[in-house]
Parts: sequence; C-alpha cells; structure tokens
Amino acid sequence: MYKVFVTARVLKQDDEAFEVLKANGCEIVPNPCYGKRMSEEELIENLAGIDGLILGMEQINDNILAHCDSLKVISRFGVGYDNVDINAAAKRGIAVTNVPGQNSESVAEMALALMFAISRKLPLGWDHARDGVWDIINGFELKDKTLGIMGLGRIGKLLAEMAKAFRMKVLIFDRSADKKADYCRENGFEIVTKEELLIRSDYVSLHMPGSSDLKNFIGEAELGMMKPTAFLINTARGALVDEEALYNCLKEKKIAGAALDDLASLPLQKDNKLLTLDNIVITPHMGANTFEANQRTKQMVMTNLLAGLTGELNENVVNRAGLGK
Repeated sequence: MYKVFVTARVLKQDDEAFEVLKANGCEIVPNPCYGKRMSEEELIENLAGIDGLILGMEQINDNILAHCDSLKVISRFGVGYDNVDINAAAKRGIAVTNVPGQNSESVAEMALALMFAISRKLPLGWDHARDGVWDIINGFELKDKTLGIMGLGRIGKLLAEMAKAFRMKVLIFDRSADKKADYCRENGFEIVTKEELLIRSDYVSLHMPGSSDLKNFIGEAELGMMKPTAFLINTARGALVDEEALYNCLKEKKIAGAALDDLASLPLQKDNKLLTLDNIVITPHMGANTFEANQRTKQMVMTNLLAGLTGELNENVVNRAGLGK
C-alpha cells in the first residue's frame, strides 16, 4: 500500500477526491499540521515513509528531500512549482508534477477582479457602507485604458482576451516574445520592452513564475517608471515585487495603487506596513481557488500522483530531463 501525505490546504483529510487513490491502494496519512503552512522541521518529521506527496505552497528543499526515504512523486496542487527544488528531486529519482491550465481561467478572472477592486475602490466603499457612511467615492473606468501584461502564458493570454471585451489597449512583455509574435499580431496586442510597458500602462499585471532570477522583478526603479495614475496588479508570486520599495512608492502616492494576491513576506504579520495603506488591496493568494478550478485540479493531481507512484512519467512531469527517462 502506498502512503500519501497532503499539505495542500484546499484538500481536506476526508475529501471525496481521495476515493480514487484509496481504490488504487493508497492510504492517506493524517496531517497533524493541517490548516497551516508546514515548516521545514515539520515536513522532515512527517515525510518519513511517505511514497507520494500532494503539495501546497510549502518549500521543498534538498535537505527535506534528503530525509524522504520512500518518496516517489511530488504532485503539486497548482501550476507553479518554484517552491520545489526539482533538480534535487530528480537526483533522488522523485518525479515532480504540476497541473497546467486547470486554474488559468480563475486566476485571469481574479486579475480582472483586482483591477476593478483597486480602481473603483470597492473595499473602501464597503468599509464606508458598513460604517453607515453613504458618500461619493470616485474611481476609474477600464475603457480606453492601457493594460500591460508581463508574462504571456495561459493566464496572461486569457486576461489579454478579457481586456479586449472592456475595450482596453493591451501591451505585452514576455521573455520569449519572438515565439508569441504571431499570436499578438493576430489579436491586436503590442509587444514592447519591459521599460516601455511600465511607462505606458495604466495597469501593470504580473503573470510570471517566481523563479530566483525574477526576485524583485518590480523594484524601486520599475515603480519609478510607472505613471502616477497607474496601478500594479500581482496574481502571480509575491517575490516578484520588492515590498519595501512598493510600500514607499504607495505611501508617497507615486502610483495610484496596487492589488496583490500574494506576498513575499509570509506568513502575514499584523504589523506588515502594507496593511496600513489605503491605496492597496491584498488577498490571501485566492486567485486559483474557485469551485470549478479546484475540481479540475483535484482530478489532475490524483492522476499525476498515481502515475508517479507506479513509475510512469506523464506529460505533467516538470523534471523529466533530470530523471533521465
């Protein structure tokens, strides 16, 4: 019998999605830390003897993997896998999988929702109404504004197409822009440099991976290029944004606002300076979490896990090259 451990908080210990695993000889080992992100020490303690890991946002490094005596597969509950040392996993024969495309629609819609929330000051309006204040709060329309999308993967493409329906102009920056030139030309999207996108955009939306080379991709210099009326939207990874630089920029009103669905400084502390600002919206990395996306993701996560447990490398293995198979 295969022992399976789950850290993805979307999956409860008795989730019906596990039935397919149980029917295929798997035992779901209880997670004593369920409901919170596990530390390195907690992971080491609980992963001994585990064959399959359904992973949430915990960091899996080489030291943790060195203590995994039975692990065969890490089935990541999500698209990003920058929280896993995939090379260290490959060296130990551990397959790492993800679920591409299953939550793209949800995250793209979340980016659009955050654009509305920050530009129409929806949280402020709710706060006023809850306090019995019925006053005038002015915001901005999306129509005729310029949306700059950084990263034209599945999510970036969906957001770009949604923006067209709101009659927005769309600028694209992508590190592989040459491969996407035909798509952009056919859809009326303009490919520009990073600097030009920052200078011209009314909304800058980040859709890039959280790899180490992209840490603080948006820092003091980049924020300084943006219009004073512009908004920064991040539904990708918190580490893409230099939070100290963003705090100073927002405090000094150098840009109009920001809406973030993830932070680099986690776990979130109540004394986080960003929480003191009135021109920011912060949500707890909920962009991928819709009922529809979760159902699609659960199915693929289980399929990936079962394949990895039996030694099969399906199309969702992200460290295939390192495994040498």
